[in-house]
Amino acid sequence: MTLNFLVTHSGGFHADELLSSVILTRLFPQADLLRSRDKQLITPSADKIIYDVGGAYDAEAQIFDHHQRPSPLREDGQPFSSFGLIWAHYGRAYLAALQVPEADIDPIHAKFDAKFVLPIDLLDNGAIEPSVAGVLSILTLPEPWTNSSPEDAGHPTLSSHPPPCRWRGSLSKRRSAIWRPARGRKLPPLPRLQPQGPHRS
Repeated sequence: MTLNFLVTHSGGFHADELLSSVILTRLFPQADLLRSRDKQLITPSADKIIYDVGGAYDAEAQIFDHHQRPSPLREDGQPFSSFGLIWAHYGRAYLAALQVPEADIDPIHAKFDAKFVLPIDLLDNGAIEPSVAGVLSILTLPEPWTNSSPEDAGHPTLSSHPPPCRWRGSLSKRRSAIWRPARGRKLPPLPRLQPQGPHRS
């Protein structure tokens, strides 16, 4: 079945679902990106991926939340956010979509996870203070950037991404340390992220 919907929560933007959306909209450009807490929409089905909402983590059912108890943990016991879960399951495909050479995908995936994804996971779970996270702490955006709120849970809306200029810098600062294989050959730069309207096919 064709994937038709990418579903995350309504309300304020947070780093984990925002960056998850970057990954998933690249891989599934035909899917509508919805922000809602409507129970029907956040119930798994074959035509949607649900992340950072829904109260469950089940990769086969395509739902990737981390707010439930017990929450999903990495092998070393550190907590996942939805971004960590999405990166674990879809990050390699995302790198392949960026035309990263196949031999470099695993080492880059691991290094990006350690240097960028893990701090986002820890920050979102309150495991580190924003002062420790540095520039990554600006990736949480307040309610004024959204087009929906918890009160409109019954009225799902197509997402309009907030301007990425506030968080693009953290990607570029990390790029030189992350997007380079162990043998030292520099890979293509990260794509520039532009403000987007409703994400439709």
